[in-house]
Amino acid sequence: MTDLNYKFTNASKAIKSFDKAYKFYQEEIPKLELVNKADLILITRDSVIQRFEYSTELLWKLVYAFLQDRHGNGFSASPKNTFRDAFKAKIISEQDAELAIEMINDRNNTAHNYKEEIAQTLLKRIPIYLKLMKKILRDIEQEL
Repeated sequence: MTDLNYKFTNASKAIKSFDKAYKFYQEEIPKLELVNKADLILITRDSVIQRFEYSTELLWKLVYAFLQDRHGNGFSASPKNTFRDAFKAKIISEQDAELAIEMINDRNNTAHNYKEEIAQTLLKRIPIYLKLMKKILRDIEQEL
């Protein structure tokens, strides 16, 4: 298995796990008949955020490996620049690149400045980010 295929497989598994955790948080937790489910809600929410963080990390590294594989070396190995370069190489749209950079900013905020208001804001954006992640995965998979 090539390095690019390995990165694709890892990113794909992470994003599926992230999606599953988010759906559980959104759909199943509210259905549970518990006396006190506040702790469970917080633990599950934090799990979703953690999965968001590592899915984002694996996705940008996949895009970077894809750029190198298809367009050679010379790309900046930073998350934001990777998405900018992916737009320049016509792998993703400008709108998707901008959204991906916002996603990186949110990943950085949750990883370095964990606060309740950041978590709440991120939860509202997760459906948009999941959609973007899946789109990027599909686009790369079509090229593999």
